Amino acid sequence: MNEKVMFPIRCRLDDFTGYGQYSAEVVRTLAGMQETEGYALRVFPIAKAFYGTPTPPEIERVLTRCRNHAQMWELLLYTLVVAGTDLTPGKPTVYFTMWESTRLPQPVIEKLNRCAVVVVPCSWCATLFSAAGVETPIRIVPLGIPMGCYEPGSPPSLGSFPDSRPETRQPFTFGTAARFEGGGIRKGFDLVVKAFQQAFGNAPDVRLRVKAFADCPVRSAEDPRIEIVSAHWTRPTLAAWYQSLDVFVSGSGSEGWGLHQQEAMACGRPVVGVHFGGVTEFFNPVNGYAVDYRLTPGQGVYNGLGVYALPELESMAAQMRLAYENRELLGMKSVLARQSARAFTMENSAHRLLAVLREFRFL
Repeated sequence: MNEKVMFPIRCRLDDFTGYGQYSAEVVRTLAGMQETEGYALRVFPIAKAFYGTPTPPEIERVLTRCRNHAQMWELLLYTLVVAGTDLTPGKPTVYFTMWESTRLPQPVIEKLNRCAVVVVPCSWCATLFSAAGVETPIRIVPLGIPMGCYEPGSPPSLGSFPDSRPETRQPFTFGTAARFEGGGIRKGFDLVVKAFQQAFGNAPDVRLRVKAFADCPVRSAEDPRIEIVSAHWTRPTLAAWYQSLDVFVSGSGSEGWGLHQQEAMACGRPVVGVHFGGVTEFFNPVNGYAVDYRLTPGQGVYNGLGVYALPELESMAAQMRLAYENRELLGMKSVLARQSARAFTMENSAHRLLAVLREFRFL
């Protein structure tokens, strides 16, 4: 029997950041494919933090206790701008990453051009990186989610839609969610609250549920219809929260992919948000509610790095109102949203990634 090829991954593993959650799912999926695909997976953590639960056993079995390794190459899966993502000297690197505004930091371009391959999740990122001057070969591997965790259920205000009677419906519920670290200004929580209040005034039969993380500085809206939760949730709890909504609203100006949007859509909850950036891979005006936007200079960590798409308040309020008023259209978009989001599975993502590694003879 031939000795298996070593497959080294350096990444962050957790259950509360976008990169950490995606990396954990990639590792789980790749670990389960080792026998059939003929490699030996080894994970070298940049950081690891699972809140309230032990490290999943599938990950524990392939996890090392050091950050450095003797392999001749590595897959680096993480953000572009932290110290943990410095390239390992002397090792060809396959860098799987993304970006949100329209301009990359100059040091990042230089770093990417020292890599063997750059992998991004969407056409938008591939175009952005190439236009910025990244000359390293670029490949697209769409992100995925574990579909078994995200099932539709019945929206609370629609009951057994389309046959439910108005008098049996619960309040129509919007939801928004994000973590502020690294992109708080861009996430647009305050805008969603303003749009909700503008769209519905003092109407009693609507709700807005805001989900943030424990360290996110979310201001109280002083509106009894708005529920704000700042806490860490397990995936089943988060999935149940999506299922408690009728519509998911994103105030984000841009995403490299859009994990919350994809998860909500996989649960059959259409998205109100801008059709810009990475979300355009699966979100569009047909399966969701596209909001008008204006290109505005990046702020916070994106200051001086091009623009992103700031949603227009009036348009967001109008799209939320449309979702509330036209239940037949909402039902159609719910079906289409689920179909679109569920085309991107973790298994598909893992197979596409393996194909890139084999194309460049790393596996």
